[in-house]
Amino acid sequence: MKVFKTLFPAMVLVTLAAGNLFASHYDYLTDLSAEWIASPNRLAVTDSADAAAYNPAGTAFMKDGLYVNVSNQTILNYYGAEVDSAYPGATDYDSHKASPLVPNGYLVYKQDNWAAFGAVNILCGGGSLSYANGLPSVNEAVRMSALGGLYGALATPTSLGNEIVNAATQELKGGINVDQKSMGIAPSIGGSYRLNDMVSVSLGARYISMMKRSIATFVRGGNNGIDVKLLDVELTADGFAGIVGTDIKPAENLNIGISFESPTKLEYTVDVKKDLSAGQYVSKANGNTDGGKFRFDLPAKLNLGAEYNVTDNFKVMVSGIYYFSKWMKMEKLDSAGNRVNLTEKTHSYEIGTGFEWKFMQNVAWTGGVVWDYINQPENQTSDALYKNECINIGTGFSIYPNDKTKFTIGFMRNIYPDLEREDGATINGGAAKYDETYHKESWVVAVGMQYNFM
Repeated sequence: MKVFKTLFPAMVLVTLAAGNLFASHYDYLTDLSAEWIASPNRLAVTDSADAAAYNPAGTAFMKDGLYVNVSNQTILNYYGAEVDSAYPGATDYDSHKASPLVPNGYLVYKQDNWAAFGAVNILCGGGSLSYANGLPSVNEAVRMSALGGLYGALATPTSLGNEIVNAATQELKGGINVDQKSMGIAPSIGGSYRLNDMVSVSLGARYISMMKRSIATFVRGGNNGIDVKLLDVELTADGFAGIVGTDIKPAENLNIGISFESPTKLEYTVDVKKDLSAGQYVSKANGNTDGGKFRFDLPAKLNLGAEYNVTDNFKVMVSGIYYFSKWMKMEKLDSAGNRVNLTEKTHSYEIGTGFEWKFMQNVAWTGGVVWDYINQPENQTSDALYKNECINIGTGFSIYPNDKTKFTIGFMRNIYPDLEREDGATINGGAAKYDETYHKESWVVAVGMQYNFM
């Protein structure tokens, strides 16, 4: 069963990958409402129920009423990996799977000097990827294993071993499909209180339930087209976080929002649903023993935002988020099942600016740009787990048909500089290496509605 020492280490890495949304720190997402897509600088908002996520203390400055805010995003993604000519197989690998439904919901009840709020959103992951031609690390492991005749009982004339390699070219005749899914659903509740005309405070709590799943399947390139599922691993974790905030109005036309979110302890449990190795040897050799546990937390984060009303109909916004990576644990499991600390990231943050212009009595045009700086250590980067830095450019419109209703439509383009990884993986049993470049692109359309029932 030596095949599994070669074939599956790269596959198991896939189980750590997040979904296909965009985030500033591994799993954290910032696209939590249609309003954010239309103007990605919401950290000082005081006139919309999505303040429950972006500026919770700002809910105390909203007009009295019972607000319901719902939205959905449709996200079109391109994920790709390109390897250099040293790699013996195909040079391009990509996923074009879309996320048509990414919903968020908010509820705010504001009365006099206080407000209560709740939210349900997808805070982490939130999507899926499907690599129709596999991933370079996985395909190379399969090729080397087949060339070494290491498939044991599977290497029959009608099964996996004899179909996977062309003896003349030593290239795959079939391929590996890699499907990844990841979602973290996060309900939260809280309340805010206005101390005076200048300052309000808030306190909230959030629960998150996280699931990541990876399935690797060999798809035969010819003959009877039989597919063989090689690995199916699911990781689950849940945790709690506290959120405190304050909103300050130092001047009539200036508002400042500040909130702090505590670290979220997430201890993942490994559930090996399928593993072709005898006695689940592959999973154990890679530390993913069925029932094994490891920590991969969400860091604490500080949110800062400001809005300045230049005129009654035009305002500008700035925002910034800082992630306290030192206040979290990132672990993996070694082959003996021991927890190993991963390299700590030093800085991850995002900064942005935007505007809102009410050019008609009941229509506002919004827009903005945000830069996400993601400081991911190179030794944690692979074709299964990587995050590119990102520029989010959003614009859209809010329409107010009456004083109780708001409709929002937003459009966003996410620009990701390529991420290069030198000596990405070994080939030919370690005799050579190849370099890899990761590409990402995404487009977003979001629609939302808010209604005040009072």
